[in-house]
Amino acid sequence: MSDQAVDSIRADLRAALARHGISVAEGDLAAGTAYLVSIRAGLAALDQLDLSGVEPTTFPRFGD
Repeated sequence: MSDQAVDSIRADLRAALARHGISVAEGDLAAGTAYLVSIRAGLAALDQLDLSGVEPTTFPRFGD
């Protein structure tokens, strides 16, 4: 992921926290940004999967 994309995620996170009156230390902001970047990378990897031959599966609910 580009530095610009990471900076954008950090800015979005900072703005979202500020809207709720939350301020965080720079280290915590960096950790939160890293977490969001990893989620975004995971979602991008899922988009690359070829699931064309996979049948949907349902699992029983707990207690059934």
